[in-house]
Amino acid sequence: MGLLGLHSSAHHIYATAGSLEGGHMGAGVYIVRSGKALRCRVGRSRESRTSLRVETGASYLALEHGRDIAAPIFILTDSANHLQELEDWVGPGKYPTLHSSKDGDIVRGVLEPLHQRVTLGFPTFFIKVRAHRDEPYNEAADRIASTATRDEDAPLLWNAPSGRIIYQFAPDESNSEDDSNVRHLQDPRVSLSTLRAMQTSSPNCDSPHTP
Repeated sequence: MGLLGLHSSAHHIYATAGSLEGGHMGAGVYIVRSGKALRCRVGRSRESRTSLRVETGASYLALEHGRDIAAPIFILTDSANHLQELEDWVGPGKYPTLHSSKDGDIVRGVLEPLHQRVTLGFPTFFIKVRAHRDEPYNEAADRIASTATRDEDAPLLWNAPSGRIIYQFAPDESNSEDDSNVRHLQDPRVSLSTLRAMQTSSPNCDSPHTP
């Protein structure tokens, strides 16, 4: 950061982070230029509670805020997996699809403002920073993301179910839920043939579009 000369409020810098706490997902962004925060809760926690999903959500918040800034913006992330996923969409000879991405609902949101900035000639830089190394911008983003997981007033985004089948061990009858997409496994040693039969008998659900 220091070698790049980015420790200055003159630049448009967004430090991004995600958090998985208490069974919830949160995304946070620290805007260096203004000292303000962006945060949201990330949906589908029952389907896919991963660091990649929340980090992708944080990049969306940053890009949407900086979509129309006619100057370079710098997005800081400590997720190498997130950068690799974005790299798959850059350059000739690559044919990624949103359908093949588990977080295609969020990736679509990231690509739209990024494509707009590229079309308008506004540079956008993603920079990998090390996590938990007392980097002040990254630490600020971590705190914002952590707060988002507990803030019921933070907007809940990307919560429409994907339609994928969820396999889980059968809960207690007193705590059971009625969910047509959930298939309960009665024994952890369930056979492959049983799983295939369950998959075949499951309804075909289309993934709803989430803006």
